[in-house]
This record gives sequence, structure tokens and C-alpha cells, in this order.
Amino acid sequence: MNKITSSLVGVSLSALALSGCAASSAAGDQPSRVASLESSSSDRMEAAVMPPEWSPEEHDQFWQENQAPLGDATALIEEQFPNEFAYAYFDDLSAMHVAFAGEAPAEAVALLEATGLPHFMIEEVGFNAAEYQEAADSVSEQLSEYVTEERQVSVSQNSELAPGGLKVSFLSEDASLTRDPGVAESVSVDAPFKVIFDFTNTEPMASSPVVD
Repeated sequence: MNKITSSLVGVSLSALALSGCAASSAAGDQPSRVASLESSSSDRMEAAVMPPEWSPEEHDQFWQENQAPLGDATALIEEQFPNEFAYAYFDDLSAMHVAFAGEAPAEAVALLEATGLPHFMIEEVGFNAAEYQEAADSVSEQLSEYVTEERQVSVSQNSELAPGGLKVSFLSEDASLTRDPGVAESVSVDAPFKVIFDFTNTEPMASSPVVD
């Protein structure tokens, strides 16, 4: 029976934010289709960094004070503006990056501003979360034939690498099966989405839904 892993695909922003499983690296160079990258006045606040040696209790307190309000605000934005909301993630300084298909709704801006915590708004990315999901599903479907008992495929929404980025990795206990099986040039997705292959992934095989 074949398995395919779809990391962060189909997971709502609210679940992502409240679990604390947000990405940790800042966005890279933005392609020209991103019309503007604007930050609110709150991004000038000093962002907090979570020391790795903290206890679980200290980590929880840090989350509650520095990330949970932003996670809650972004979950509301996702719920209230499904046609405008595109994606969101925390960077390694705990600042929330929130992207919109077009111009950020004033009410969404107000929700983020009300947290008083560091955040960035990215506008005019040209797609919303539902369209992002459809692109991820398309890539997963194209890769399903390469999934075996020995190799799984991970497809994750990763706009830190590029807005609309879809990162693909092959997971296996056999290192030779984590390399490109000859599909990198054939997998396609409509712009503005972009497939990004990562053949350095060292994650182990994971339990995941079965694909017939």
C-alpha cells in the first residue's frame, strides 16, 4: 500500500499557529510579481527569540506572550477573508508574515495591529489559500506514482522560499531513494506557483494517509 505525505497541505492556519509548528526561516527574495512588501509600525518593536535551553514551561510562556496573539489574529483573518488571505508563517524572530492575494483588507490590518507584536504584510501575491491548496494537490497527484513502500513524497506549502512555493522532498530509509527519480523536469504547476525540489531532506519515513 502506498503512502504520500503532504506536510502543511490542507492544514488550516489556525491549527498551524496554535500548534506552534510554524516555519522558522525568513522569506527569501521576493519575485517581481509581489507588488509590495509592507510592514506595520509594530515591526519596529524588538522581536523576541526563544532560547533553545528553556524549559517546556518557559517555551509555553514565550508562545503565549509572543506568538499566540498573532496566531489567533491570523486565524481570524483566514476565516473572515478567505478570498484575500493567501498564507502566513512565523520567521525565526517570531514575527508573523501574512500574505494577501491583493490589497490587505483594512480590518485584517487592524487585527494584526491590535496584537502590538511584530508582523509583516505581503500584498498582491496573486492567489489565495484555496488556490494555493489546489496547486499543492495537483503536485501531490503528479508525484503519487513515485510513492512506494520504500519511498514517500512530502509536498509542503513553503512561501518562505518563494511566494507560492511548493517544496517537494522524497523520504526514505534508503538515502539513494531521497534523490530525484527523474521527475524534477516533468512536474508542472501554473504560475504564480513554483515547485521547489529539496533533495537534502533527511526526515525519516512517516506515518501518513494511504493513497490507493
